[in-house]
Formats: sequence, structure tokens, C-alpha cells
Amino acid sequence: MNCRLKISLKDIIGSQYTDQWYTLSDVKTGRVHLVLEWVPTSSEPDGLEEVLQFYSRQSYQNKTVPSAGLLFVFVEQADGLPVKKSGKDPKVGVELSLREMSRKTTVCDRTTSPTWNEAFCFPVRDPRQDILLLKLSHSWTLPIGSLIVPIRELLAEPDLVLDQWFSLDGASPESQILLRTELKMLIPTKCPVATEKAKVSVVPDPSPEKRQPETDTILRSASVDTPPVETIVPSVLLDEEVHEVKKTAVDVKEHKVEDSPSPAVTQPPHTSPDLTFASEGLLRLILLEAQSLVAKDTIMGGLKKGKSDPYAKINVGEVIFKSAVVKENLNPVWNELYEVVLRPQSGQQVQVEVFDKDMDHDDFLGRLKISVSDIIRSQFIDQWYTLNDVKSGRVRLILEWVPTVSCNDNLEQVVQLQSLQSYHNKAVPSAALLFVYMDRAHLLPFKKSGKEPKAGAELVFGNTTHRTKVCDRSRSPQWNEAFHFSVHDPSKEMLIVKLSSAWDQPMGSLVLPVKQLLSEPQLVLDQWMHLDGALPESQILLRAELKILDTRLTEVPQTSVAASKEEIRTATTEKILKPAKEVETRPNLATNDSPVVSIQPAHPEATHDTPHSPAQVEEPVYEEEPETESHYEVERDVEPKEVQIEETGLGGLAQATVTGLPFDPAPSAKVTEMPKVGPSLPPHTVPGQNFGKEGVLRIHLLEAQNLEAKDNLMGGMVKGKSDPYVKINIGDVAFKSHVIKQNLNPTWNEMYEVVLSGRSDQDIKFEAFDKDIDSDDFLGRFTVKLTEVIRSQYTDQVLQLQTLQSYQNKAVPAAALLFVYLERAHSLPFKKSGKEPKAGVELVLGETTHKSKLCDRSTEPQWNESFYFVIHDPKRQMLVAKLSSGWDQPMGSLVITVKELLAAPQQVLDQWFHLDGALPDSQILLRVELKILSSRMVEMIGSGTLPCTSPAPGNGQVKLSLSYASKERKLVVIVHACRGLLSQNKDGVDSYVSLMLLPDKSKATKKKTAVRKKDLNPEYNERFEYDLPEDEAKFRRLSVSVKNNSASFRSRDVIGQVQIELAQIDLKSGITDWFTLTDEAE
Repeated sequence: MNCRLKISLKDIIGSQYTDQWYTLSDVKTGRVHLVLEWVPTSSEPDGLEEVLQFYSRQSYQNKTVPSAGLLFVFVEQADGLPVKKSGKDPKVGVELSLREMSRKTTVCDRTTSPTWNEAFCFPVRDPRQDILLLKLSHSWTLPIGSLIVPIRELLAEPDLVLDQWFSLDGASPESQILLRTELKMLIPTKCPVATEKAKVSVVPDPSPEKRQPETDTILRSASVDTPPVETIVPSVLLDEEVHEVKKTAVDVKEHKVEDSPSPAVTQPPHTSPDLTFASEGLLRLILLEAQSLVAKDTIMGGLKKGKSDPYAKINVGEVIFKSAVVKENLNPVWNELYEVVLRPQSGQQVQVEVFDKDMDHDDFLGRLKISVSDIIRSQFIDQWYTLNDVKSGRVRLILEWVPTVSCNDNLEQVVQLQSLQSYHNKAVPSAALLFVYMDRAHLLPFKKSGKEPKAGAELVFGNTTHRTKVCDRSRSPQWNEAFHFSVHDPSKEMLIVKLSSAWDQPMGSLVLPVKQLLSEPQLVLDQWMHLDGALPESQILLRAELKILDTRLTEVPQTSVAASKEEIRTATTEKILKPAKEVETRPNLATNDSPVVSIQPAHPEATHDTPHSPAQVEEPVYEEEPETESHYEVERDVEPKEVQIEETGLGGLAQATVTGLPFDPAPSAKVTEMPKVGPSLPPHTVPGQNFGKEGVLRIHLLEAQNLEAKDNLMGGMVKGKSDPYVKINIGDVAFKSHVIKQNLNPTWNEMYEVVLSGRSDQDIKFEAFDKDIDSDDFLGRFTVKLTEVIRSQYTDQVLQLQTLQSYQNKAVPAAALLFVYLERAHSLPFKKSGKEPKAGVELVLGETTHKSKLCDRSTEPQWNESFYFVIHDPKRQMLVAKLSSGWDQPMGSLVITVKELLAAPQQVLDQWFHLDGALPDSQILLRVELKILSSRMVEMIGSGTLPCTSPAPGNGQVKLSLSYASKERKLVVIVHACRGLLSQNKDGVDSYVSLMLLPDKSKATKKKTAVRKKDLNPEYNERFEYDLPEDEAKFRRLSVSVKNNSASFRSRDVIGQVQIELAQIDLKSGITDWFTLTDEAE
């Protein structure tokens, strides 16, 4: 038999030192005595002798010798290594050894100056004697050189750090290796020197400003561009705090009792991610165009050269992108954007390969490779690259390593530039990166079975979903996992975290809008957060960090095809403002008063080959023509200006925003401002007379009796039964119940709803059939007039019905109807091509979506259409209206929460609404009207006159009273009665009620009532008491099972079961209520 206990590592770090007895779980008795210590470190050699003497006085059964220090080694690079005997460069790896421990770096590609940038850690027993050995070799087979570093050399160095170039033994005289070795002394809490040295040390940031680089050498120091090595602990303890920790540990030891429970653990206030958290960056690639590609297609059996159908494949590590195919073009224009989030590592490359698309086998048109480290070093590259392994061809790429900032000062500028860019692959540039660190959760609810959950978290952001690992059974799981998401609109997007047990039983959720981070210091939220749909005390600890992408792309990229044509630039536009210092250093920038006449393509000064214009500029023809119009197509029918002014920077950007607009010969180049909504626009909608007149017809199919038996046995000699089901028709709407096998008195307990206009000529038709393999037999029909149903309606609360009633077909009763009248919009934005939009509106509520008609081109469209939605939860659901041109180019959106209508007069909002993501003047006029549904069923359920009110399985209900007697310190449970119990016997069932207080399953918590015979509505009226401290009650769950005392081995002994979370009940006031019985839980 196995016994276990679990202790959180972060709790040990927080306590520093714990000497305690721990009670074993999942067994009746047993405890273990442990001493747990998070050993503080010091960057000073003082006290080394005391520490070693302290360790020498300790001995352990397993002969283990405690470590006196930790050695951190950062292997950066080597230089001047010898070549192999064959003349080739070596593939170099480094093996590091200290005592019995050995570590290996990666093996670099062939070079005499390899770069690793890898960190290692070794425990040190005696810094005076231990030695670090490094062996360099070619693929672990051919030795290249070695290095020995005695640890005692570090004891004489400042901060116990040695960071420099070392010469290699057994190699060339110029062979060196650059590494950093750092010693951290471990100061045990019980050591006499601990009172002076027990301070948590963190290595200062080895930035270039604080380091002295070596002189007279071109080799850089390891301290430059090297991530700091830290001992990560939650906080730095002062001497007084260390004293308090020690005092607490002593007090715990002195006051031990035999059956003392496990210690209450203080939760950390913040997360503790490692150093690599949020270190990823964004690599943005724009595949613009290619020129002078090789012609691979032939005409007339090869007698005449044709062209090619080029496309590009881009590889960045394991990420692969593929461009569109441009038909019959040796100078294709792609203009496609790709983004990849990655953590910089040595050896990363961007590989671009170009192919000619063919029916059978695609022909190779060349490749090129670019080092990611070069892109990071340059930050921004706009360049032509020559294709390798082919006769001719080059590709123009824009490559940007986008810097991130932890402030939102330039967010508006980033979003504005984002809106100006348009790419053929419909890609939208990211505006920010969201980093999420999932640390832990606390006091999650138990499973229905009473077991602790196997908790996992699902993070959903737009169309991206990530999952954590699934933890072992625990109410306080720890994940310590990091994730990242690309953010396109911080003002609208949101992060949803869903917790569940093994992905099947929900345990709570959290919604975090990204815009909430915009108001936080450094755009970081690091705290405990309460979970919706869980226990009141259930919380999750996470860190959400937003980093705004500060792009250097200040112009909309222009291709050579556009530059080779006659340039036209006609109107001024609002500039994207850069910092004032940058504006002052550019005297040639166009002002708002200067006419914008031309844009020259921006070519870099340094290119891989000499830029040249092709002899013939070809128009790109795409395999799948994009629906949006390109700038080039608009420019064809426009006369060019004679004056041309070369502009860059802000001026170029201002010009580029209007490259696709038609030329206006008017002398004034001012953009006409859209008119405000004035008296000429109606203040409210004018819907038709029938708007909002629909109602909900709710049909509750309960049961049937004395149906005709259609199934025969023994060739018709013996009458059998039937397998009945029901068809329901209301106009064009049809419902079908499930089939009940071999029953002439079936119970369906199914609910159906349909929204109708209430016309008096409508009938509700019911038909019953016997399900057969070949042809279903008719069992009868009847018809109900809709007008009779409408006349007999009652008024009552509908939300109460939802909590009291459930159905076999899992239907949830509607609580209300939402009517929407979509009238018109005003001042919508133009398309990117300069044309007016063909506006349509998509209305979304939950899983229901309606679309309006598409209006003719206009910025003032009118729809005059009405829609309705079924509402199940007015407090949570929301209506989303999305406007677009031709369903493909977004023009703004609107979100209206249904709960807003609950506070509105007559639950109606009829007004102009501003649109998010559109122009400041863009508005939409609509009417939203909420109508609460009333139901007579609540009254019938309360009086017990509604039959078949049991839940989906039809198991019945149990009436209980729950309270807590404070003086007696007892939990009191009274079992009153049951009703509607499920039985396969016409004479009733012999039943009793069994109680169990989970998670304990001992005899002390098991109680049961007397047996009541042959009764489907038995009464018990028995009282039970549990000795239970009041503060423990909220952690318990009461399991109530109604059992069949006369069950045979063929039938189940459990009729139904319900489990009650005591934390969710006011035990001091007490409650008496009916509880629904469901199938037996796991």
C-alpha cells in the first residue's frame, strides 16, 4: 500500500526553512518528519570555512555530502579554432565536467568561430578542491582543445565571477573560448554564519555600460549580450525576516502534537516566471516582389521559351509560409505579409525558395538564406536579394525585428499605421504581443465524485487556443507554464481562461480584456483573480504582460511596378506623427499645406546586387484574384502630375495613404470633413407595425397512455408492445421526439420552442408512430389551435423555470426575445480603393447569426430590416453588429449587452450608436427591444401539479433541510421525503436515503434512513447530525443517494443521486428545498 504527501516548492521557498511533521494522505494514520530548506546564496567567499566545518559535522545514511556552492557557467563562443586535417572547418561541441556530473553543448555547424550561448549549473562540494573541465571536439570524436578552471580561482575574483577569453590547451596558439563562470556560496540557515550572510543574491545586470571591455582586441567580452544568471527566489529577505523565519520554525518544532495537521500554507502574492518569460520577439516578413526569374515553361514543344508561374516558400525554423501563385510572370508582385513569434537563438535562419508551379512537378527557381541574428542586429531591412543556384533572379524582402515597449504611448500610431496597410494574403499586422504566465490555482471545487480534480487550463484568444498540462489530483494545482498571443486590436480583444478537470468537467473561467492592461503600470497584471462559475474562494494566479510592437515601418511598402509607372499623388492626408525630435531633423518633410504629388520607391543604400529596372515591367496576374482593388488598377485611368518631388519618412507615409485615390484637379487639396449627424437625420427608427409582435410557443411533450400495440411476437400469436415517438408540426417548423422502446405508456419529458407571429390560422399538429425497421406504424394524431394556446397564457417569472426544469432532449427554456430593427448608417468610411462601400451588417448573438442585405455603394446605407433572437440569459448574453463592405472589408462594429436593456425604459434602446473601428463620425441607427417571456409552468412546479418535473434522466427529487448548530458544533441534515422516483415496477419501489460527507468515506460519515416500501413518493422525516467544526464545513460536500432496497443483480441499486457543496449554502440561516436526483456520479 502506498502513502503520499505533497508540498509546494514555492511554499518551501517562501518559508526558507521548515522542520515539521506532515500527515500522510489517503490513509487512516501516519506522518513523516521532514526538514525542508531553500538554501540562501551569497556572492562573497567570507564564511566558507564555517560552512565546510558545519557540513563536516553532518552525516547521512545515504552518504550524501551537502553542496557548499553552485557554479553557473555560460558558454558563449570560441575563436581561431584549428581546421580538420581534411581542410574542412570543424563541427564543434563542448563537454563540461565537474566531479561525476557532465554536460554537453549543442554541436555547431562547420566553423572555426562557433557560437553556443548556452548556460549550465553544477553543484560544488568543496570550492577549494573542485575543478571545472571543458573539452572541445569535432562531433564528439576528434579532440580540438581543452580548458581547466579550478574553482578556487573564483574565490579571489570580485563577486566570485570570472568573465573573459581563455586560451585552449592542445589547440592553436590563437584558439580561445569566451565563457562566464560564477560561483554562488550556499549558506545554510542553521550555520552560525547564516545570520550575517543569509541574503538572497541576484547577479547585477551585466550590461555593457557596467562592464569594462577588453582593450586592443576585436573579440567582444562575454558580458555583452549575455543574459544574466540569477538565483530566482520570490523576494529578498532582510536579517530581521530571516530571524523571524527561524523563530517560526523553532516554534513549530516545540509545539508539535501527535496528530497535528499539515501546516497552512501562505500563497505567494505574485508569480515567479523564469528569466526567459516574455523574451520572445516578433519577426515580420513582407514578400514584395521578384525580378528576372528564370523562364521554366516552354511553348510549341520547347521551340519557344515561355514564362513561369512563380510562388515562394518561406521557412523560419519549424514555421513554413507559402505565397500565392502569380500566373505567367517573370517579375511577379506578391505583396504578402507574414509574422512569426520566436525566441532568438544562435543559428536561426530565414530561408526563401522560389518555385514554378506546374501540373506534375514544380521547377526550382532559386533560394536565399538570411541569418535571423543579422535581422535582429539591423532591426529593419528593405533589400533586394539575389537568388542562388540559378542563372538569374532576385527577390525584394522587407525584414523587421519589431522592438517591443511596455508602454502604450505609441499604440494609437501603431494601430493607425496598421489600418493603412493592405496585403494580398489579407494578413493584418500585429499591434502587440500578449504574454501569459500560468502559475497556479487555489481552492478549486471537488469533482462530483468527491475526488480532487486533475486541473488543466485552456487559454483562448481569438482563433488561437493553448492548453496547459493536466496536473495530478489537487485543488491547488501548479502549472508554471508560459504562452504568448499576437494582438491585433488591444481595445477589443480578450483572453479567456477555462479551467476543467481532465478537459471534461468545467471548474470555472476567467475573462481578461486586453484593454484592462493598457491602464496598468508597465502594461502588466500579476495577481490572484477570482474564477466565475467556481467556489467563492476559488482563485487563479497568473501574469498577463502586454508589449506594444514599435515598428520602424513608417511607409506603406511600394513595389517597383508602381514606381515604374507614371506617378500621381493628388491629396494631402493626415500624417502619422513621430516624436518631435525626429520631425525636426527632416526639413524636407511635406507639410499639411504642401501638395502631395509623387512617391519614389525606397531602395536601401546597401544591397546584395546593383538595383536595376527590368527591360519590361509585367502586370502580375494572380491564380486567385483578390477581391479588393489594388493601387495600380486605380492609377491606370488617372492623368499624372508633371511636378514630382521625392519624399521619404513621414512625407512618404502621408503620400502613400492616398496612392489609391482618384486625382482631384481642384486647386485645394483639403479632405472634405464628413458632416455630423444633424437635424436632417431622424433621431429614432420607424419600424413597421409588425415589428416585435412575435411570441414563443413552448411545447412540453410529457407522456402518453394506452397506446396501441403494433409489435407482434411469435408470428402474431402474442401481442407485443410499441416503440413510440412523436412528430410535431407548426407551419414549416417540425420537431421529432426520441424513441422509447417497448412501452405503451411512454414518458418523454421533452421541451420544444418556436418563435411565431401569432397568426390565428395556424395549427399545431401532433402525430405518434411506432418505430420499426422497415416502415413506421401510425399510432394516432390530434391538432391544437394556436389561438387557443395564446388565449390561455399566464404571467409569471421565467428565469425561475430554467433552474427548476430540465428535459430529456437537453433543451433550455428561453427567457426572453430580443427584437432588432436595423434602419440605416451614417458617414461610413470609404474603401481602401477610394470607392464607397457596399455595406452589410452581420448580427451575432451566441450561436445565432443573421445578415442584412448588401446595399448599393454608399456611405449612408439604409436597410430597414428586422430580426429576432432567442435569449436564455439576459444578464450575460450580448449582441454584436459587424459592418463590412461586401462581407470582406470590415468597417466597424458595435456591442450591446442585453443587460443594458433591463435598465432601459420599457426595455427599449432606439438611437444612433457610434461604431468601434470606424471613423469618429460613423454611426448606425437601430432599435433593440427586449421582451421577457412569461410562463405558467413555474406556478405548476411550485405546487407540484406539473407531472414529469424530474431532470433529464427522470430520477425524481429529494427534500432536505440543511443547517449548522453553532453551540453543539454539529451539521444537521433532515431528510423529509422524495417524489417522482423512477421505478421499473408498477407497484413502486422499496427506497431509502443514504448520506455521506465527502471527501471522507469512513463509516463515521455514512448514514441512512429506514426503508419505505412500494412508494414512489415516500416520506422519511429523519434527522442526522455530524460532528464538524464550522470552518471545515465549507470544504465538505454532502452526497445524497436514493437507493432501491429490493434491487436485483440485473438492476441498479441507486435510483438517483445529488451532491451538495456546503460552501454554497448559508448553513447558519439554514435551508429547506427540493434537490433534483441525477444518475449516479463517478
